[in-house]
Amino acid sequence: MVSLGAVIGAVVRTTESANNVASVLTVPLAFVSDAYFPIDRFPAQVSGFLRWLPSTEFIDALRGIAMYGDSLGHFAGWIGLLLLWTIAGTAVTARYFRWV
Repeated sequence: MVSLGAVIGAVVRTTESANNVASVLTVPLAFVSDAYFPIDRFPAQVSGFLRWLPSTEFIDALRGIAMYGDSLGHFAGWIGLLLLWTIAGTAVTARYFRWV
């Protein structure tokens, strides 16, 4: 999410625009990330894609630990996926973000 914010900040020209773009991206992301609606309700093609989003895995891990007492080791796959997202996000951010 930090990389997403940095890329948005690099692309838009004003603070107001950055806020608007971030809202347009993050609000729907929250709705499709298993926070409000179960991913199982989406068609199989869509739910398969949604499982790869970092917000979905974060919410599933948080729910598993907080509500069901799962250990952090149970989410090793999610941690690996988050690491891949972090590397990709950092690469995109390094490419586009420049201090003005």
